[in-house]
Amino acid sequence: MKKRLLLPVGLIVALVVPSVALGAVVTFTGGFPNDGNASISFHVKRVNGQNTKVNDLSVSRFNVNCSRSGPTQIGTNGAITINAPVSQRHWNYNDGITHFQGTFRKRNKNKADGTLEVTLKNFGSPGNTCHGGPREFHAST
Repeated sequence: MKKRLLLPVGLIVALVVPSVALGAVVTFTGGFPNDGNASISFHVKRVNGQNTKVNDLSVSRFNVNCSRSGPTQIGTNGAITINAPVSQRHWNYNDGITHFQGTFRKRNKNKADGTLEVTLKNFGSPGNTCHGGPREFHAST
């Protein structure tokens, strides 16, 4: 009986371990302490147990101030691809619209802290510039 059980378990281990070694995508979700309604989510590629790249970012109910329309909440329609490499637990992405940076905690790769800053020009109408942040976030898997 024991020999029959070992063969299937060994087969499962042989199939699962290589996929983990090749890489996996982990989802982080969190919030902003100074923007209670806002939430953040991002996917991180892991190789050999290490966070190697932040693939994308999405936010909802993120508060910004706009020059013409005043305070407004924004969100992404799906994830924004950013492909930010992780170096020594840190990442930084800045395309002139979105500045997203952070650090994975030293003793817990499943927790991250950082800031998000957004600047939107001609948002909704010409001349309407919206800005939010930099705002601190905390996220975990």
